Amino acid sequence: MVKIINNILPKKTNLDIIRILSESNWKIGTDANESKISRIFSGNHGGFVNLSYIEKTSYDDSLNIYADIVFKKVLEELNIEGVPLRFLWNMYFKNQNGIVHRDKEEKQFISIMYNLHTSDGGIEIDGTFYPDVIGQAKVFESYVNHRGLGPKEDNVRFNLNIIFEIK
Repeated sequence: MVKIINNILPKKTNLDIIRILSESNWKIGTDANESKISRIFSGNHGGFVNLSYIEKTSYDDSLNIYADIVFKKVLEELNIEGVPLRFLWNMYFKNQNGIVHRDKEEKQFISIMYNLHTSDGGIEIDGTFYPDVIGQAKVFESYVNHRGLGPKEDNVRFNLNIIFEIK
């Protein structure tokens, strides 16, 4: 089941985050055990990623402030407790798509896909497409199959993926 939470951050704050991300260092995105180089040469790699936090290690404190606010707002809306495992920022250009994967196999983990702006890209969760809507979070169990889908008409898609453990 996918829970949709709207209006998490103000639109102008989302645009401020995109400005920060536009100056960030990005890596080729891959899912599961994919080879980055094989995805690049296939002509369809999964966009770009910027890992700002993983398992108590911060790589970008300024981005993590925003990610933590999104995380805490989702917890508040769901009325649950949790501990973040990962904050991962995504950037997809036209027709860059992820492959179907699971963020975690264990049932105590939840994934959040937060949209920084509206685009015609989105996320496919368990076979259902959810378009990007600015300020919206899609919340689902991390063991559910999903994939990111880049835009077809818009130039770019930015989002934040959070994985957390339920406490």
